[in-house]
Amino acid sequence: MRWDYEELRLVTEAAPFAILLVDASGRIASINPPCAQIFGYDRAEVIGEPVEMLVPPASRGAHRPLREGYLAAPTARAMGGGRDVFGLRKDAREVPLEVGLRPLATSSGDFVLAALLDVSPRRRAEELRRLGAEFGQHALAVPHIGGLKQEAADLIARVLNVPFVAICSLAPDEKSLVIEAGFGWPRARLGNLAVDLTDNSQAAYSVRTGQPKFVEHIDVDYPFHYSDAMRDHQVVCSATAPIRGRDSTVGLIMVDDVEQRAFSADDAVFLTGVATIIGMVIDRDRSEDRIAQLTAELQQRYDELESFSYSVAHDLRAPLRSVAGFAAALREDYGESLDETANRYLGLIIGAAGQMGSLIDALLSLARVSRQEISPSSVDLSAMARAVVEELRSVEPERGATIGIQPNLLVEGDTHLLRIVLYNLLGNALKFTRGRDEARIGFGGSSNGEETVFWVEDNGVGFSTSYPQELFTPFRRLHGSAFEGLGIGLATVARIVRRHGGRVWAESEPGTGAKFYCAIGRSKS
Repeated sequence: MRWDYEELRLVTEAAPFAILLVDASGRIASINPPCAQIFGYDRAEVIGEPVEMLVPPASRGAHRPLREGYLAAPTARAMGGGRDVFGLRKDAREVPLEVGLRPLATSSGDFVLAALLDVSPRRRAEELRRLGAEFGQHALAVPHIGGLKQEAADLIARVLNVPFVAICSLAPDEKSLVIEAGFGWPRARLGNLAVDLTDNSQAAYSVRTGQPKFVEHIDVDYPFHYSDAMRDHQVVCSATAPIRGRDSTVGLIMVDDVEQRAFSADDAVFLTGVATIIGMVIDRDRSEDRIAQLTAELQQRYDELESFSYSVAHDLRAPLRSVAGFAAALREDYGESLDETANRYLGLIIGAAGQMGSLIDALLSLARVSRQEISPSSVDLSAMARAVVEELRSVEPERGATIGIQPNLLVEGDTHLLRIVLYNLLGNALKFTRGRDEARIGFGGSSNGEETVFWVEDNGVGFSTSYPQELFTPFRRLHGSAFEGLGIGLATVARIVRRHGGRVWAESEPGTGAKFYCAIGRSKS
């Protein structure tokens, strides 16, 4: 098909997208207004000039492989085609382009038509998304908000190419903003500079509504100045983006420019994204501070309760001894003159006092476990279990229980306290297998590099409960008076394991035995 050249020229000039027409000698025959705007030239400046003037020097003479027939056109060799192509503007800046080339035969000779697309906005959008994502990932790793605000100010100034950026926090009275970080401001004064919201309607709007605001034409003097540097310039456009916490606006990002510009939609997305990230980090820090505060308060109350329990238990011993002593003296001195009922009552008083004394001793023992300082070292639990079993067997030498102990199980912990744990667990296993024809008890464990889980199991009477953690509550006895004990042993086990930063749990069914687990510390095996 042969085009009429004049019709072709009129069509290309009327096209709403950038088109360049190059003749067979490689000179620019026609350039439409959108194309001239991309390169920053008046049309008269380029007509008849070599097309190489629109190509960066490094790309001149190079070409991309094109279909046969294209290589005959010098334009194809100069401009190339496809993606990742750059053009050269009049101001010497390079502009990324996508170029489509098509050879045309016309009544005035052969030409190449180049359709150009300026991909700068798309690439900038991609770059802004990348920088925003990187800032978000970095913010997640920052332990505190401190330096992050200054990093955000520097990033915004560089990416948006603006001379003034302020990261502000909302004052308690909500009538002003305090600049905590910024670009273009004297850093020595940051924290003392304030923005009066009654003097700045743009900032007040963003704080009040929680919405960003972009003002691209400021016709009056800027209403406030914070530095000598800013007094030397007239701010002509400004942007504000609210920093929002979980429930309200907690600060503001303010961006000011002294040159006329239009903030793009991608600029707005980037700026509000940074503000959102800062708000999330502020929320995180506040939550962590609140958790730390609550933890400290809880620890203080726990310590006070422990101290109170210890004091009460200790102070009860003296009057209790008096009750038991006077009751025993009364029965010894006047027992013959008392009837059988009175003597029985005295016996009950003495027995109850003895039982309460044992409970007080158990409470004091539990309190001492809670108050004792932990001295961690490498502990051979297997060797410790064998020693505890020998001690328990000496108390009941007639017991013929089969006890298996896994060798070489090591853990980091307090030797004295861990021995109490094993003494209680193995002692319970021996107690609750009493009466079994073939009592079997086992000790073992495993390590995963982060913690050691050890267990004691038996084939004793077992238990059934809908709330297994009740086992570890002081004085909670599932078997009533059928077995001796005060119900303090498992509570002591749980207290010691938790003081090691660990956890305890149990598995059992009535008549099938029980298995108690303890997970503590970082394994050394």
